[in-house]
Amino acid sequence: MENTTTTESLKQLLKYDPETGILIWRSNAKIAGYLGSDGYLRIQCRYRKYRAHRVAWLLHYGEWPSMHLDHRDGDRSNNAITNLRVATPAQNSANTSRARRSDLPRGVHRARERYIAVIEHQSKRYRLGRFDTPELASAAYRQAAQELHGEFAFINREVR
Repeated sequence: MENTTTTESLKQLLKYDPETGILIWRSNAKIAGYLGSDGYLRIQCRYRKYRAHRVAWLLHYGEWPSMHLDHRDGDRSNNAITNLRVATPAQNSANTSRARRSDLPRGVHRARERYIAVIEHQSKRYRLGRFDTPELASAAYRQAAQELHGEFAFINREVR
């Protein structure tokens, strides 16, 4: 994916703490990187920008990740090695907490006096039913997410 010169340069310039996920410049022992507007930490090195989680993977495993990297807890700035895992684009997307325009949980929509639960999987939309409360619709979504997305499922927090 990246050339060998870049890989060696990053290894010489940065240290990685796999427990905290922090990258540190070897030259001055300062924390490397900045938080981008998308929530990812970025590192600028030799006029190139890198996502910090990919650099962390490189420094820990000695090679660039073969596919996408997913943050298990959904926190894009948590680059502890136990929080990173290789994922397909679909798996990575399944574990994403998208910003909502509604106070309803993910997969729950209001329909007149009731609530509808909906989930997407492999570009297909599934209606999970109509429910009297957002809690019941959210429970249906959680169950479907576990079944369809497995360990990559983004599970809604309980409805308040």
